[in-house]
Amino acid sequence: LNSNSFTVIRDDAFAGLFHLEYLFIEGNKIETISRNAFRGLRDLTHLSLANNHLKALPRDVFSDLDSLIELDLRGNKFECDCKAKWLFLWLKMTNSTVSDVLCIGPAEYQDKKLNDVTSFDYECTTTGIQNVYF
Repeated sequence: LNSNSFTVIRDDAFAGLFHLEYLFIEGNKIETISRNAFRGLRDLTHLSLANNHLKALPRDVFSDLDSLIELDLRGNKFECDCKAKWLFLWLKMTNSTVSDVLCIGPAEYQDKKLNDVTSFDYECTTTGIQNVYF
């Protein structure tokens, strides 16, 4: 599925391909991957998302990939902010070999590897107005 100009991988994009072992989706324009895009791919051992336009991944997007041996994310630049905490922790815990995940921001982490970021703000803070009455 290389070089097809895909921009999105939606939920259950590979439904029914239970015994698929290798999936290479390289050199596309993927910006968004849905949380359940890889659901059911329990036999997948190699996944390459190299050279796309990924800046973030949804939490637990790889949770169904029980057999994953190698994940290639090179050529993407991720926002290494509080939303990347799950990915940072997953990279520390997985037995899979994962290519370097490079950061595009925030500025202090630009061009650093996510694994090398030691103290970014893990807590997402939200500001808002509550209980506003007119």
